[in-house]
Amino acid sequence: MKCGADDFQTIGVWRDDPPLTGALVIPVDRAGRVLLQLRDYNTTRYPGKWGFFGGKVEDGETLITAVVREFEEEAGVALSPEVFVPRFRMTSPEVLSNLYVYEVSADLAPADIRLGEGAGFAFVEPKDFERLDMALITKVVLDEWRKGRS
Repeated sequence: MKCGADDFQTIGVWRDDPPLTGALVIPVDRAGRVLLQLRDYNTTRYPGKWGFFGGKVEDGETLITAVVREFEEEAGVALSPEVFVPRFRMTSPEVLSNLYVYEVSADLAPADIRLGEGAGFAFVEPKDFERLDMALITKVVLDEWRKGRS
């Protein structure tokens, strides 16, 4: 599956010069709930906040290779690259990095998740997003994501 930066909807101001690139995923189960990760409390970025699975695109990796790898490493779920749909891109307002966000619709259940990173996870209904203490990036992206679903 080939996809380029133009396949992603831009959120906010986009910069071409950040030194880091990240690939994140919005996993959506059959009930329309989003799988989110509770960040470790001992991490330097967003400790104890809810966020997406994903991370840094390593040297030599494509965006899709990175997001597939990160999701498998962090959630313990191996999915085919073809199920990852490009959705959003944004330059992080907090960390100098460009982030690419994919959406995955999958038949996932709590028993399928083998947490490899983070303090926990939850399948969250969109109506409950406001109740969670989310990382700013997660909140911004999910607000945009919900607009597209209404």
